[in-house]
Amino acid sequence: MGQIADYLEKKALGTLSDDEAKQLDTLLKEAAMARTEEVQSENKSEDQQVEEMAQKLADSAQAKMASSIDALTKALEGASETKEVKQTETQFVIDKTLGRNHSVEELSEIKVVLPGRAQQGKEVTEVSQKTVEFFSALYNGDKQKLQILSEGTAADGGYLVPDEFANVIIEDIRDMNIMRQLASVMTITSDTVHIPSLISRPKAAWRAEKAVKNTSTATFAENVLTPYSLAAIVPLSNELVADAQLGVGGSIVNYIAGLISVALNEKEEAAFWVGSGSGQPSGVDGGAYTLRTVAAGAGANDTQRADAIISAYSNTPQGYRNKGVWVGNMGTWGEVARLKDSQNRYLLTDLAGSNTQLLKGRPVYESNYIAGGTLLFIDASFYQIVDREGISVRVSDEATVAGSSAFEKNLTYVRVEKRVDAELLLPAAVTKVTGMGTP
Repeated sequence: MGQIADYLEKKALGTLSDDEAKQLDTLLKEAAMARTEEVQSENKSEDQQVEEMAQKLADSAQAKMASSIDALTKALEGASETKEVKQTETQFVIDKTLGRNHSVEELSEIKVVLPGRAQQGKEVTEVSQKTVEFFSALYNGDKQKLQILSEGTAADGGYLVPDEFANVIIEDIRDMNIMRQLASVMTITSDTVHIPSLISRPKAAWRAEKAVKNTSTATFAENVLTPYSLAAIVPLSNELVADAQLGVGGSIVNYIAGLISVALNEKEEAAFWVGSGSGQPSGVDGGAYTLRTVAAGAGANDTQRADAIISAYSNTPQGYRNKGVWVGNMGTWGEVARLKDSQNRYLLTDLAGSNTQLLKGRPVYESNYIAGGTLLFIDASFYQIVDREGISVRVSDEATVAGSSAFEKNLTYVRVEKRVDAELLLPAAVTKVTGMGTP
């Protein structure tokens, strides 16, 4: 509008040129048209204005929707190309006695002392609150909490017990299990393990000058150990479950560990000495191996039996004899305790300051799974035990075991399963003595 005013001023003064007159005319026409449109707009009805505004909003919403759909389509296309999506979520365990919810990692850091284990000389004297919570959930049948507290679950629905509690069980089994105290023990993570054993050694020989050297070689055998499944069922009364003070000293943890250890120990110990090797470990005297045998003879007297023991000791190669131990059942040791040598001295002697008895200077052990009248003189380091990693448990308050209904008797059955195998790698490490029973 400022330029129009300038031109009008010049026109009034008579100084407006022809070109400027034309421009002024054009500007005045444009200004008149603009004013006409403005007036027309102002004269529109209210309904028309509302309709135009609604149309503009609709157009804007449609544009935004199209943009959102396009963005979502691109996101889905990107997700379809992703092979694996990992979700991480912190798991919490609710326990009012702890004051607040705790994560599994926090529970692992809270330690609970197991009463009595330090006094018994045990290596594992405490467990974490995670283990205590695991057994609380186990007794109460809280499968959701068990899932959180377990590293994983077996295909049949069993739950893997915490490693520290598995260590408690294994340690207690070892305390009670004679063979586990003596044998070589290893833990594997695969289904099988291959262990070579030496059958024959290379031999050296003297030779004359320029003579051809003798040749010899070593012969090996391959032992393949495949852990077998060993299961034990432990009954708990529901009253015990309800009354157990899980948070005070972990006493129930001790109790259940003891029950499980005894149940597994009984089956293992029997298999390690007399197992058939069919669906279970091959026992030292289970018939799978040909053992060096010294027989006192049927109806042998005390002198003959004493001579058989001395012969067995002497006939065992020195390499095995120096680490050998004697193993027999309670009745056999009762008979051996009466035997004397030619100087009228008892063969079975006590080691000063120790509860360990000796026979021919070597330690004596008792295992009541060995047949009566039989003694085994063994370097048990050549008996290899292989444990498959992990112990799993399942619970039921409805199962019937040996004709006993858990529901009827208000019991909860705890089924514990582990996998183990064992082989005697060198039968030469064992000498068997028979005829030690009552003449």
